[in-house]
Parts: sequence; structure tokens; C-alpha cells
Amino acid sequence: MRSAFAIFAATAFLVAASSGVAFAASPTHEFSGQIARVNSASKTVTVKATEPPIKVMTFSLASDAKITSDAKTTDLAGLKVGQRVVVKYADEGAKHEAVQIDAHARIASAHPAASKPVAKN
Repeated sequence: MRSAFAIFAATAFLVAASSGVAFAASPTHEFSGQIARVNSASKTVTVKATEPPIKVMTFSLASDAKITSDAKTTDLAGLKVGQRVVVKYADEGAKHEAVQIDAHARIASAHPAASKPVAKN
């Protein structure tokens, strides 16, 4: 009985491995906020949370990361400071590796410029 289960488990693993199913080394997490910095040279993006607890996280870009901006595929250069983002990432040792970044339009200012009163004639 045990040997039948072992054979089944080994076969299932081989089928999954040959079909391209990836086995993640660590679970994927999600972090959302506003882009504070994009560094194309080091392939990192820094995101500041917009809701408490306010914290800042820097993500290294995975080699196969998927990046979208307003639902259109882009690359790291397509991300702009101020855009809202949701980053899906995995912890790889001491660094956070982004596997997916979904960016959206910039956040509108909370305090729009006051309009000038219209002079009455």
C-alpha cells in the first residue's frame, strides 16, 4: 500500500514538473501603496503604503516578473513615481522579489489648488 502511494506521489510530481508547474520556494505576499522610487539600474521599485501602518518596502524584480500599467503590459521603465501599485512578491532570503506589479493612474491630490474667485462686474 505504501509503495503504491509512493509511486503515485512520484508520478504526480514528475507530471507536474514536466508540465511547467512551478513549486514556489516561499509563499507569495501582496503589498499595495504608491511608487516612491524606480531604479532601472538595480531593477528595484520602492513602494510606500498609503494606509496605516505606513511602511516602505523595496522590491527586486524577478527575471520573469509581469508588470502592467493601467492593464497594459509594460516594463520597469513604464512605472512612474506616484502611481498606485499592488505588488505580489516572494521573500527570497532577506530580499523581497516582485513577481507581479499592477500599476494604476497616479493618486489625485487630496488638496486641489484653490480656484480663484471670479470678479463680478
